[in-house]
Amino acid sequence: MPTQTACSAPSPPRSFFITGAFPGCGIPVHHQPQMGTMDPTFNPVITDDSPAFREKALQAMEKERQGMQLTESYKLLETMIDYRNSPSCKEKKVCSLSEGKDTFSAGYQQEPGVSGPLKVGNSLVDAFTLQYYEGFPKDQVAWGEIASDKQWQVLSKLKNGYQDSLFTSVAVAQNVAKTAG
Repeated sequence: MPTQTACSAPSPPRSFFITGAFPGCGIPVHHQPQMGTMDPTFNPVITDDSPAFREKALQAMEKERQGMQLTESYKLLETMIDYRNSPSCKEKKVCSLSEGKDTFSAGYQQEPGVSGPLKVGNSLVDAFTLQYYEGFPKDQVAWGEIASDKQWQVLSKLKNGYQDSLFTSVAVAQNVAKTAG
């Protein structure tokens, strides 16, 4: 049995989570000296500033996304959050996540990114997942709208799709891994 444990956290919310997960245990949490900055180990940024690589990365991310079947996930999320009555729908006239268009980015010294429904879906499902892990009562996780394991599985496709589209193509994965040394 180990006698020592240490944890590294790439961001302030995760530092707080790890600290709270082991109260009174004296487990050190290592993080960047300056809060708000990313540890290079956890900071997968684009390291090639050539226009050719940028285009290759964008095409690779788009191809990854096109292979995903997320309509069921978007429809469930739209229902759960009453998307038709959201400010995005009422003010911006964007009333369907499943019909929206994702826009990818691959800027030099920046993390690969996406704007559009995939980012919205990832952000919401990530928040619901953290609520669950932080021990919120079931009726407060996602406003009590997640009632089954099947719903969690359907929603998790959005989080997984976000990560997969940004980081699993060979071109992007090999490039951002260069920062890890």
